[in-house]
Amino acid sequence: MRKLDFELVRHALSVAREHGFREVEMGVGSDHFHAKMEPAAYPMPMITEEIPEAPSAKALQSTAVGYYSPGTTNLEVGERIAKGDNIAAIEVLGLANDVEAKLGGVVVEVRVKPGDPVEYGQVLAMVQPE
Repeated sequence: MRKLDFELVRHALSVAREHGFREVEMGVGSDHFHAKMEPAAYPMPMITEEIPEAPSAKALQSTAVGYYSPGTTNLEVGERIAKGDNIAAIEVLGLANDVEAKLGGVVVEVRVKPGDPVEYGQVLAMVQPE
C-alpha cells in the first residue's frame, strides 16, 4: 500500500503554488497532510461573468475549480449531448473531477479550451435543450 511520502507532499505543494491555491489537504491510508500557504504575490483573477439571458439556451457549468480537459463527450458546436454525459474533466492537483451534463441538447456555444483555468460555476458551454 502506498504511503504519504515526502516527494508526494512536495509535488502537491509545488502544484498548489504554481496554480495559486492557498490550501492543500491530502491523505493516503491513515497518513494525512494539511497546509495553508501565504497568499500568492499576484492576485488570482476572479470570474464574475454573468450567464447571458437567452430565451432557450441553457448553461453547462463547472462543478469544480481547476483546469478544463474534454470529457468522454466532446463539447463542440453542433454536438448532441444527453443528460448525464461526461462533458468535462476538471483537473486539480493532478486529479480529474468529472463534470456531468445536467441536461441534454445541442451545444450552441463553447466557452473553454483544453488547459483553460476554470472557476466553480463558470459556464463551460451553452446548450439548446431538446
